[in-house]
Amino acid sequence: MARYFFTSGYGAARSALMVLILLVLCGVPLEPVRAIPRGPRGYTWALSPEDFAAGDFGQTIFAAGQLRPVAESGSYITPVHRVPFPFTAAGGHWQADLAPGAEVTLEMRLSRDGHQWEPWQPIEGELQDHRWFGDNLVMLNAAQWLQARLTFRGGAVVRSLTLTAIDASGAPALEQVRAQTAPLAGVAAVPAPQIIPRAGWGADESLMTWPPEYSPARKIVVHHTVTSGGDNPVAEVQAIYYYHAITRGWGDIGYNYLVDKYGNIYEGRAGGLDVIAGHTYGYNVGSVGIGNLGDYSTVAPTAPMLESNAALAAWYGERNFIHPRESSFFVDLVTPNITGHRDYAATTCPGGGFYAQLPALRTRAWEILSAYVPAYAAAFLTHDTPQVMLTGSTVAVRHTLRNTGVNTWLANPTPGTPYHLGYHWYDSTGAQYLQPPAEDHRTSLPGDSPFGATVVIPAAALTAPHDPGAYILKWDMVHEGITWFADRGNPTLDIGITVTYPATLTGTILDNRGAKAGGAQIALAEGPRVTVGANGSYTFGNLFPGAVMLQIFEPGSLHFPNGDPLYDLALHSGEISEAVLVLLPFDNVVRNWGFESELAHWVVTASPPASLVRVSTFAHTGRGSVELSAQPGQQVELQQSVRLSPGTILPTLSLMVAAPEADTGDVLSVLIETPGGVANHTLPLNADWRHWWTEVAATPGDLVTLTVRLQSGAGALPATVFLDEVTVGGGGANGWRYQWGYIPLVLRGWGQE
Repeated sequence: MARYFFTSGYGAARSALMVLILLVLCGVPLEPVRAIPRGPRGYTWALSPEDFAAGDFGQTIFAAGQLRPVAESGSYITPVHRVPFPFTAAGGHWQADLAPGAEVTLEMRLSRDGHQWEPWQPIEGELQDHRWFGDNLVMLNAAQWLQARLTFRGGAVVRSLTLTAIDASGAPALEQVRAQTAPLAGVAAVPAPQIIPRAGWGADESLMTWPPEYSPARKIVVHHTVTSGGDNPVAEVQAIYYYHAITRGWGDIGYNYLVDKYGNIYEGRAGGLDVIAGHTYGYNVGSVGIGNLGDYSTVAPTAPMLESNAALAAWYGERNFIHPRESSFFVDLVTPNITGHRDYAATTCPGGGFYAQLPALRTRAWEILSAYVPAYAAAFLTHDTPQVMLTGSTVAVRHTLRNTGVNTWLANPTPGTPYHLGYHWYDSTGAQYLQPPAEDHRTSLPGDSPFGATVVIPAAALTAPHDPGAYILKWDMVHEGITWFADRGNPTLDIGITVTYPATLTGTILDNRGAKAGGAQIALAEGPRVTVGANGSYTFGNLFPGAVMLQIFEPGSLHFPNGDPLYDLALHSGEISEAVLVLLPFDNVVRNWGFESELAHWVVTASPPASLVRVSTFAHTGRGSVELSAQPGQQVELQQSVRLSPGTILPTLSLMVAAPEADTGDVLSVLIETPGGVANHTLPLNADWRHWWTEVAATPGDLVTLTVRLQSGAGALPATVFLDEVTVGGGGANGWRYQWGYIPLVLRGWGQE
């Protein structure tokens, strides 16, 4: 019935009446004034000691603030209570101490006039924050009186009882909210169910205090609300919202969605898809809760209600890969993917009548999903396929896939053919590279995999073509003898891979006296390690082209003082690279021996005008070397004084020298001054790096002065030489390698064949 509101007072009423008369006389049709929908309101009756005392005691007593039985069992009925306004729903909560085996049950009944009462209805309790809350509401339109009954069994004590009345009579009519339905937001092949949004059913957002949190849905949990399920479902939704958000203190409605007997779906918890709701304690994260309006303890849900549940489950199932007819592990249980509340808690929810319909609900959801999802589909989630492979090589690739098609991938069917992971190679022209059967691998699955299942294949064999080049590798699933998935429109996993001939690294390890260091070890960083033979030679085969890192290891238990690797050795496809490595003495006393710190610790003497000594990047190892350049008829010198370490065995001077610009008249001299005199050595000049060494006539603790002098011949071109790895330390005889450690080299010069 429409209500008209006028300003109080005779004059205002008369003015309004005159306006109405004029409108009618002028032929202006009058539209009925509709009541403005309002949100739910609540009233709370917390029984006081006086209220308790006014009740009806049956083998119970209220004393010292406690209601308890005086026998093994008892009952208590509250006095009738009039709510200040008509209401549509009521619930309750209580505090109780329960001895082992004790029980307290609550029932409620409602009345419109306080004389004629509806039947007693049980309130199913759920423990929350040391209080028992009713899990359901008692419904009656325009009720104004309420009453509760407690039944005791065993040693139970009730400390408080609070009843809540909720008025949702201002809820919009069902026809109004139906006009605001919209498809469920999200991308899926299954048609999105039509949803009545929160604004449509009149959610009072001022009650919502629950900040949204999210987790991908993995389970569909079905509930019944144990309400009337009658002809005013919008009011029921509003009442449940108020009870959950305010009375129970959840800050929002507990269900993700609600469904009425007509099949209308209402948006529940705010936040959208995958928002975590509050419908199944301990199992809310990763589940979608559907609250079906009504009590289905004994009766079955309507066909439209079941169809809407199935539509929701099918849509979520396709979007989140939830197989409606399968079971899976969830939190701490293996349960069906579409299941009832009772499967996770000590409750009868969703009622025996609805629970019996769950098999049919799962079947119907699978029928809907199967009608829109392809039979053959796979999603490649992760993999570790290499981007470079050697010709003809075989590697093991780890894959994680998901079955996104409705066909179950059978690993070993009897009869039938299995599903495998396979691949195809395509060259730069797009032509398929055909491999012999022994190299065209198919990898078996670890087990049968239904829709939505994640499959981990730890080692899928992959063999590269024998011809080098740029290829596209296409991983694909195959149902042997039936079809490749790509032929049914499923995208392949495409990876660009360079296939190259292997490279070989070979060479020799020498000590600082040029002797072959048999027994030393050499390793590729994060790769194989080999021990060289008596001839000091080593070989690494089947290497990937590119830069590699090497380390030299002293045999036995010795370790390097640092872990610096050997860098920048370039290997080329199909070629053999050679690196001759010279071990440096661990007791080396030369400072800045690789010229990594410019010319620090060295004394430089150069004859003007254009002769010079400077650091160069033309290094044998490390980041630099020293360049000596003398003009015709001039000379330059480099000098450093060092003291031999105590315990030095066979003192030795060792260095690397290269002379890319030298004539026959140029002379490179090394002078070694010790307490016994000065030894003068003339070094051979070669364009490439060469190792040179000499004995040092000194004893441990002696001061040794090294002078390197470059003299350019008169009338010749300028002379240029490079020095690197200038070291003074223990020599390589008499087993010194088992007494000293050696720092690693950083190689930058090498030869190729």
